[in-house]
Amino acid sequence: YVISPASGEAKVTLIATGSEVSLAVEAQKKLQDKNIPAKVVSLPCWELFDAQPASYREEVLGKSTLKVAIEAAIG
Repeated sequence: YVISPASGEAKVTLIATGSEVSLAVEAQKKLQDKNIPAKVVSLPCWELFDAQPASYREEVLGKSTLKVAIEAAIG
């Protein structure tokens, strides 16, 4: 799930799937340039992720990070 860890303790978790993952990685770099550590999480299936233990989900998403989902609009 974690595609690109933060450099340091993450303040932001960027959540994306598919083609949006590359956008999340670009955003991570821009945040890092502003000294805001962020990690990128690929979450292709919420149902499977939800089936994981709560402790694991918290480890992946972060307990006290700002979470930002990046998703393309669909019809």
